[in-house]
Amino acid sequence: MSKNRQRHLGRWAAAIVGALVALKALIFCVSRLFRFTRHEVETRGGDVAFVLGIAERRRSR
Repeated sequence: MSKNRQRHLGRWAAAIVGALVALKALIFCVSRLFRFTRHEVETRGGDVAFVLGIAERRRSR
């Protein structure tokens, strides 16, 4: 295999590996965000209760 062909394949391999690493990092960040959001919802007892709580606090002012 010529040096140019080998270099070309190396660039393609690096691009594919880089894309896979970026995709894995994106999936990790999104899953962390969903985990955090789910934890907050569980802590507050659900979105509806939280929103209703805000509405009640506004009315009591």
